[in-house]
Amino acid sequence: MQLNNLSLSPTVAQDPDTDLVWSTQWFVPSTSDPNGGKNFHVYAESNDGAALQCFVGENAVELIGGGGGLTYPGNTQLPAANCQSTLGLNGTITIYVPLSQVSEPGAIDNRLHEVTASTMTLAQPANTVPSVGGIGGSFFDLIDVAQSYVFDPQLVQITSITRLANGHALIVGKTAPNLTITMQFAPDLLTSFANLGSATADSTGVFQYDDGNAVGLTQRFYRATYP
Repeated sequence: MQLNNLSLSPTVAQDPDTDLVWSTQWFVPSTSDPNGGKNFHVYAESNDGAALQCFVGENAVELIGGGGGLTYPGNTQLPAANCQSTLGLNGTITIYVPLSQVSEPGAIDNRLHEVTASTMTLAQPANTVPSVGGIGGSFFDLIDVAQSYVFDPQLVQITSITRLANGHALIVGKTAPNLTITMQFAPDLLTSFANLGSATADSTGVFQYDDGNAVGLTQRFYRATYP
């Protein structure tokens, strides 16, 4: 998730809530789930300016009057290494989630449906009232939300990384024909990925990127993104 300006300081003059949440949620439709699938979510949370903590869970409902309102409590806290951020202008939040915690039996495909990222404030941490049988969670104020989309993991794939004789790393991948993708790198999985450059696929969908900055390095991690 990328933000215009990432700050952990609550703006109490404008909003009395001091719990800040940056959330991404998506739906996994299922043919075997009696509810039609699961609505998973992950989020980074700062309570009253504290360091970010990251959680993964499913949506819940908090009863109110004769009905209920959707809530998003975290069921499991992720390790600190899985919760990374860069504060300030164009700040980023990167959350690594084990696939086992967001899998659904009978899923109709391997896509993430209606992915939405949002910024929220809450009067208390999101999982203060744990979800029991889908009932629980804390109400929130929605500050900002991104337009939803369907993520297809097959859209961009790295298929091989080869060390060339000149020390460069040649990254080869597959995507949609003539699509331009962004290559990113990180020295390890504890550091946020940074943009390296772009590559445009040919008419068959194959793209290549020659990383000359890899000369002399024994380790480097790559990923290809779109958009």
